[in-house]
Amino acid sequence: MIIPKLLVDDMDRSVRFYRDGLGFKVTIAVMAEGEFHDDGRTDGAEFVQLNWREAQLMLQTRSSAAAELPQVDWNTKPATQVYLRDFPASDIDLDALSAAILKGPEMTWYGMEEVFLRDPDGHVLCLGAPKGAAPA
Repeated sequence: MIIPKLLVDDMDRSVRFYRDGLGFKVTIAVMAEGEFHDDGRTDGAEFVQLNWREAQLMLQTRSSAAAELPQVDWNTKPATQVYLRDFPASDIDLDALSAAILKGPEMTWYGMEEVFLRDPDGHVLCLGAPKGAAPA
């Protein structure tokens, strides 16, 4: 299993985007003191795991990553794109997320309806769902 872990600058802002904007469910939150929550609380969290259907996504504050591995320059923001398959654009409120939309929703030549969003930390998400026949 591969689970993307995205570094975030403001955990509360990022949780609102993924939980409230996209409908992910918070399953685990770890606080600075190592306190662990599995009841949806995220205030003061340095690490959060989110689930959407079978998919998992992890968020970690940039500052806690720097404390954990100080030999890495965590201030560099690499280009990251996460593809969320079987995530129909109709499942989210595109009007509420209009500032985050980069492209779409639109049909692709390979039979997927896709919409590209940028999260509050600059990560690009592509939500894709099959809507037509894939090419032969």
